[in-house]
Amino acid sequence: MDKEQLQLFIDNYEALDFDKIKFDWNGQHGNSFNDKNDGFRIELCEYIIPQIHKVKLELIRDLYLELAKKSKESWSIYDKFNLFGQELLIRGGTTFLMDYMHGASLSFDTSLSSGNIKINKDIALQLVDYIEKKIENSGEEENTKFYERFKQRFIWLANK
Repeated sequence: MDKEQLQLFIDNYEALDFDKIKFDWNGQHGNSFNDKNDGFRIELCEYIIPQIHKVKLELIRDLYLELAKKSKESWSIYDKFNLFGQELLIRGGTTFLMDYMHGASLSFDTSLSSGNIKINKDIALQLVDYIEKKIENSGEEENTKFYERFKQRFIWLANK
């Protein structure tokens, strides 16, 4: 796709376009692994990075989650995966926190990469407060452990 087509896709992205970026896996691993949309998805991500701060958060979220799904099955990670998670938190705050945490939890690679973010102290503390409320209302040990893991991450980021 040329630059104009990529920009049109970015500017006009809506739910109907999701099929073009979704993780479309053949169910195989190793040399037989195939994701039909990987080439376009990575081309799109590379084009987005310089302008990530103005791209629709819905597109950022969808790319982040689909990159995470691919990572889980390919046992690798897109080298700029963290930037998509970072953008979700900087501009989306608690609105996209669950998406961030879900993507970060899909694999060892997504967990490590998603932690390599830079957010300011105020955002980190806002996320900690939100997670603390979730923990209070959860009542389920499994959910509490999940939230606690990310609470610690954001406390660390707030004190960085």
